[in-house]
Amino acid sequence: MTGTMSQVERVGGLIPHFFFDAIGRIVPGGFLIISFFVENGKRPIFDLLKDYLDKYSIAGPAVALVLFLIVSFTVGFLLGSISYWVVEVPWNFFVPWTLKGVRKRYDGDPDKETRLEKLLISQFGFSFPTGEQEQQGEKIRQLSWLCAYFVWGANTDLGVMTSRWDAEALAARSLLLASMCLAVYQFLNCHWFSFWFFVCCVIGAFSAYGFHREKQVFGRFDLFQACHKPTS
Repeated sequence: MTGTMSQVERVGGLIPHFFFDAIGRIVPGGFLIISFFVENGKRPIFDLLKDYLDKYSIAGPAVALVLFLIVSFTVGFLLGSISYWVVEVPWNFFVPWTLKGVRKRYDGDPDKETRLEKLLISQFGFSFPTGEQEQQGEKIRQLSWLCAYFVWGANTDLGVMTSRWDAEALAARSLLLASMCLAVYQFLNCHWFSFWFFVCCVIGAFSAYGFHREKQVFGRFDLFQACHKPTS
């Protein structure tokens, strides 16, 4: 039984990596690569690789797909890092996480201590700071990660949900950066139809990231509370 459980745990530990790689990195990277090639009047990179590899191997399409996924992953990995500075840092400056915002969401009263704060103190020994707004935002993000780790330890199935939310937030942020780059590129080349198309993509990705960013942080807090039985 112990061996079975450890095997299940090992398999479950791969799920976050799958979400991050497939949703958070390969999807945005593939979007940027394919959009760039298509909008430049060239054949998508997958077809180029397939035609090239067909000359040397009967497994050309499969190899081409693997190479495309590797390149998409690499581009998506870079997008994720760069988008943190281009998207996340300015977003935190203009739309910071605040203690009042957290309290409004869970209690409606920005001046009243919530059940979440009491649980955080009980579990970790500290809660949200009441000092400067910048410190509040940083601490709220840190505590949301702690809650995610706690949820993983308490219930693996719920932990998988947090991984999915993290991957979706990363994908939305990277897609926002990719859409911005493609819109600027089309603007500089005076391709107006494509420019407005990617402007729409920017608007959509902007809205998506705002939604997934909030779901990522508050979802961790929600699951953290769900792992604790209510006290009378």
